Amino acid sequence: SPPLGTTNTWMGCVDSDWANGANWSTGVSPTASDVVYVPNNPDNPLIINEIATCAKMVVEIGGVCKVDYNAGGKLVVEL
Repeated sequence: SPPLGTTNTWMGCVDSDWANGANWSTGVSPTASDVVYVPNNPDNPLIINEIATCAKMVVEIGGVCKVDYNAGGKLVVEL
């Protein structure tokens, strides 16, 4: 299993695109070693037509992470 890296918090400052680094606290979208924190935020992250990775995901009560499987979106959490 990969070592846990940086905690990267979803901010949703620009839009709902998971891959847009401007939406994340570190300024880049998460990597396979990052711990992802998704708070209760009206601009939920959306993974669409891409593969997103992280080492661990913590979703706050009321928080949501949406994956559009029909468009090829996929979330991989490396354990």
